Amino acid sequence: MKNKYMELVNKYTPKEDILKNAIVSFLAGGTLGALSELLLRGYMMWFSLPRKEAGVVVILTLIIIASLLTAFG
Repeated sequence: MKNKYMELVNKYTPKEDILKNAIVSFLAGGTLGALSELLLRGYMMWFSLPRKEAGVVVILTLIIIASLLTAFG
């Protein structure tokens, strides 16, 4: 009975596409890094903040964006 169940589970369990997952992760990370750098440069230019303080504001901005995206699904 257990072997038959495991055969069914293995048959219907979707297989992972490791290459696709790696590419999506790479692109998502690159996009996040580019957005962070863009925000950092913008805060330094628009508000004349030093790099260290602008970095803190960037982190807060990303946390707020992530919270809003999580809240709205």
